[in-house]
Amino acid sequence: DKDFIGKEALLKQKSEGLKRRLASFVLDDADAFPLGGEPIFRDGINIGSLTSAGFGHTIGKGVGLGYVKNGGQVVTPDFVKNGKYEIEIAGKRFSAKAMLQSPYDPQGLRLKM
Repeated sequence: DKDFIGKEALLKQKSEGLKRRLASFVLDDADAFPLGGEPIFRDGINIGSLTSAGFGHTIGKGVGLGYVKNGGQVVTPDFVKNGKYEIEIAGKRFSAKAMLQSPYDPQGLRLKM
């Protein structure tokens, strides 16, 4: 129970839940190349945008990180894992998978030697 700057805000966030959550995205189309800043759609509704993106050479597809929101409601892990996701690149929407872990080596097994 140590005091630190931001403790009160962190405890409030823990008790009330997250209003936005960082998620990883992998685009289904290997030719889609996100750069960052692209809108994220869940079930046709804009719920956020990619903060960073690029080509994931180890998985051979476009990848990105982005914050998702749930219309002012708490963003649960189930909210992120379910739904149909699309990333809009240059006016065209590409289907994507959302996840809360890294798309490559999510258990961190490659780091453990």
